[in-house]
Amino acid sequence: MVEALPHLLNNVLFIIIPVLFYLLFLNEEDSARQKHIFSKFSIFLVISLLLTMIFPAEYSDAFLYDLRIVPILMAILYGSRLSGLSLILVMLFYTFLFQYSEFFVYLGNYTVAFILLWWIKPRYVQADRFKRFIIVTLFYLSIVITRGLFLIHIGQVQQLPLLVILSLITWFTIVAVQLLIENMDKQTRLKRELQHNEKVDAVSQLAASVTHEVKNPLTTVKGFLQILHEKDYISDKDQSYLRLSIDELERAEFIIRNYLSLSKPEKNPYGIVDISSVLQNLIKLLATYQQDIQLVTAVEPDLTVKGIKYEIQQVLLNIIKNGMEAMSDHPGQLYIKAMRRDSDVVITIKDQGKGMAKNDLKRIGQPYFTTKENGTGLGMSVSFEIVKRMGGRITVHSELGYGTIFTIELPLTSLSFS
Repeated sequence: MVEALPHLLNNVLFIIIPVLFYLLFLNEEDSARQKHIFSKFSIFLVISLLLTMIFPAEYSDAFLYDLRIVPILMAILYGSRLSGLSLILVMLFYTFLFQYSEFFVYLGNYTVAFILLWWIKPRYVQADRFKRFIIVTLFYLSIVITRGLFLIHIGQVQQLPLLVILSLITWFTIVAVQLLIENMDKQTRLKRELQHNEKVDAVSQLAASVTHEVKNPLTTVKGFLQILHEKDYISDKDQSYLRLSIDELERAEFIIRNYLSLSKPEKNPYGIVDISSVLQNLIKLLATYQQDIQLVTAVEPDLTVKGIKYEIQQVLLNIIKNGMEAMSDHPGQLYIKAMRRDSDVVITIKDQGKGMAKNDLKRIGQPYFTTKENGTGLGMSVSFEIVKRMGGRITVHSELGYGTIFTIELPLTSLSFS
């Protein structure tokens, strides 16, 4: 065992160093890792995988030990499941060439492991850091137990203490890599949030300085235009010009209200808001907004959150109207679903519109960004800020030609909140 330790520690370095290099110098967005089969992340894991297989630790005349499970596990959990499958195929190909006697054992073991990890992956992504630690630990513990049972079956009970030591080293390596990735992802998210907040602050400062100065003359101009619009001697052509001018002024007022929402968040104390009731009222209102679009709804009763009612209405109205407008050329169905999930209220709004490109998807929620010809992007930016203040989050999934899915998650609150 003592002779095998240097080789085993080399295996640990073969895992840690490439991952650390990737995280420090070539780090990608976690979304990029999740979507691409051959991401930078998976390439570095392939390097780790090959090194750990080429230089295994020999702890008896009959047994070799390496850490191949670590890069494969990380590829599936932190990359795409298909990138994890590609690493398994690389591992099996190497085993077939150089360790043929063990090929079918690895084929069976990693087929079962991959199926299990495929099932675990969605739950792992949704879990917090502590639950992720538990999931990884339980998964690896199941592998250790099966190895122990195998040693007992072949009459190698004396190898069990050694297996425990080797497994502990492997487990520490898994946890170390897990913490490295988690911490780096957290820093990346914080950096992204900081950049977003800086943009919002810039908009807020601009809004605070100009909105009141602009709003008063706009109100005056709108008032006089409405008076002129009501005069009988105005020709039909001029009436249409006046109506257009009033509409544009109302649009300008709407933009200013959105600016004010960014620069002056509502100071009213939060109360209990019945999301179910708010949604049902909005659905009735919007049913006449664009009658060629079918609203398909599934709203659970008594979904309550902490917030300000009209702010939540604003968020839901912005997203639902955007979905309806996305289907203006090709009417279809708009799905609205609200349900409990653990300690959250989850609202899903899915349209069958034209969808968004990946680059547009990354920018959604930023001030000034919009995919609409006459939009400002402020409505969506305000929506993201409101949900963030409520302790929730908005996630967006979209694909060109297939529509967009907005998922709003808000902390569930009991009716006893005060």
